[in-house]
Amino acid sequence: MGAFRQIKLILLIIFYNIRMFFSKTTKGFYYSKIGVLHFELENYYTSIIHFNKSRKYSYNDSLFTEYNTYYLGYCYLNLGDYKKAIKYLEQCINKNNEDEILELLGWCYLMVSNYSMAKKMYEKLNVLDNYSIVNKIQYAKILIEMGDKNKALESLSQAESINHDSIVNGVIKSIKYKLKGELIKSIDILENVIKSKYTEVKEGKYFKLEDLYLFLAELQKENESHKEALSTLEESHKKNSKDIWIKNALAMEYAEQKLKLKEALTLINQCILHQPENPIFIDTKAWILYRLQKKKLSKEFIEKSLNLNPDSKMAQQHFDEISRL
Repeated sequence: MGAFRQIKLILLIIFYNIRMFFSKTTKGFYYSKIGVLHFELENYYTSIIHFNKSRKYSYNDSLFTEYNTYYLGYCYLNLGDYKKAIKYLEQCINKNNEDEILELLGWCYLMVSNYSMAKKMYEKLNVLDNYSIVNKIQYAKILIEMGDKNKALESLSQAESINHDSIVNGVIKSIKYKLKGELIKSIDILENVIKSKYTEVKEGKYFKLEDLYLFLAELQKENESHKEALSTLEESHKKNSKDIWIKNALAMEYAEQKLKLKEALTLINQCILHQPENPIFIDTKAWILYRLQKKKLSKEFIEKSLNLNPDSKMAQQHFDEISRL
């Protein structure tokens, strides 16, 4: 966000605060407006305070209640507190923007390892839009996590039948080979997509380049090609040093390979600065601290991660390892 835009938003906050001070009947409206402005400034904690105050003053107004609830869910999502995001976003289902809400909920459920509920969200999305390629691919990924390979292949084939994008076609083929256990073919296809379609992927409407790098690194690790996975993540980080999910994956890979641990800690601290309640980032930090022999602190972080996401298998494995100390 540019400096001019920031100044404009801050001035609007001051303006609405002054208006609210002299208002006796529309405080709920002004608290909500100020909440949105803080949201745009990425001051999510402050935004939450204002939306909650708005709810207090406008509890009889269903439109304002819906509006504030939606933004509260989005604030918690941006903070990485997926459990609280779910609490508010679930109240917004069956509204005008139902497809967006279902997609957000599907993502939140995935982040807290609740695959059955994520599956339900994407099943509803597929009913609303049976021609969404991205939804079908995401649905297939959820089914893979749940161990249902046959239904996953069916969903991928449906996506393939309505797809006319060469990048998406490569991704679908790569996932299919992964399901067949042919990891080398899966990796080769994805590498070719990234190399030959760099400009298209970077500006693609279906996938960001960072998404493909993350998927490639996952495949490489599954194939026990850890050096290649690290190289993939480092290359992606060089291309986009701001992406927090690339930072997290790179930090975790450094920790797994016991390399550049101080750099790993710097990377994950940058992630947590953006999403302080994200259980995945907190788990990564716990593991890095463990590798740095900061045992007491690592236990505090892994316990916090599990509290936010008790169903995470990775966090549970890390907790078991750290607790042996």
